[in-house]
Amino acid sequence: MTTEHKPTDIKGYRPLDQQELARINRLKRTEEKLRDMCDELEAAVNEGSTRRWAALARTHLEIGMMFAIKAIARPDMSLGKNGRS
Repeated sequence: MTTEHKPTDIKGYRPLDQQELARINRLKRTEEKLRDMCDELEAAVNEGSTRRWAALARTHLEIGMMFAIKAIARPDMSLGKNGRS
């Protein structure tokens, strides 16, 4: 199923072109695979410290994917920018 991209007005984000959207969608597909792998890992471990490591792995993968997507989307407003030129 192909959906046509319609720009949205999300404060702080610029319109994305088709190539950027394709890259983000590719990252999102990878993110789904990583989520499934994290689910499998968490189901396989049962020791306290090992479960913590699995949870930390999931968290860091989530953070990494978020920053990868931001690298493409390049939001112009965020906590990292102070709004001044």
